[in-house]
Amino acid sequence: MKLRKTIDRVADRYHVITEIAGTSAAEEQLIADHGEPVIEVGGSFSGNITRPGETAPIVTVAGGLGATASAIVVDGEITSYVVSAPGSGYLSIPAVSITGGGGSGATATATLKAVNVAVANGGSGYIINDEIVLDGGTFLTPTTVKVAAVTLGVVTSVMIVTAGNYSSIPSNPVAQDSTDGSGVGAEFTVTWGVNTILPDDVGADYFTVPTSVSFTFPTKQRRLLTDFPDKRVFDLADDEDADLMAKLYSDAIEARIVTAVTELRAKTNPFEGETLITI
Repeated sequence: MKLRKTIDRVADRYHVITEIAGTSAAEEQLIADHGEPVIEVGGSFSGNITRPGETAPIVTVAGGLGATASAIVVDGEITSYVVSAPGSGYLSIPAVSITGGGGSGATATATLKAVNVAVANGGSGYIINDEIVLDGGTFLTPTTVKVAAVTLGVVTSVMIVTAGNYSSIPSNPVAQDSTDGSGVGAEFTVTWGVNTILPDDVGADYFTVPTSVSFTFPTKQRRLLTDFPDKRVFDLADDEDADLMAKLYSDAIEARIVTAVTELRAKTNPFEGETLITI
């Protein structure tokens, strides 16, 4: 079966036509034997769609290795950032740059956290499960580690309890600030990664990618062959996302036709090698 989808823009209106452009002899026989599938059109539609040519802002964190983040755009402004990977190896607070995405003016600042803590000097007098707060740096929350292994009171390994949130970091080796035990003298080599990226200036005119679209049409049913084509008009005067709504609607109707054709073919098996083609 061949399916034709057309979206034409006339002035500020998007005209959507979905129609059956061709059927195979086997499909015609199935329809003759079992009747035309009934497709429901209308109802509620929702999804995320990217307009052609629109790309998300690119967030780049300088220095270190492997940190990745994405920008959250609301009404053209970058209001927040999501850090998807903290990376490692940052020796100071890294610069953050925002490029692309159609807009300009956004700036941001990163904070760091501990992603690995190794023992540089085991000190003395520690026991397993002692918690140690690290010294130095400028922070909202300091890094805290728990003693995981000792040998005669000397720390041999630790695990991170609280990674911390730093606007400036201490130099290695990092000393103990305090502990809930009685140990003294432990020092640590800390590997730093990105904790958060916070907006300084939100900028303007950035693309929201993808754009979320939702709308509702009255529900009706159409028979696959005799009741198509299905036609809709989406008007920019009614909704600024009319172009996205037109595409979402046409994609949804195609998906419903694919489902109906798949169910029809399941009634017998003369369709080996045949597929639904959109033209």
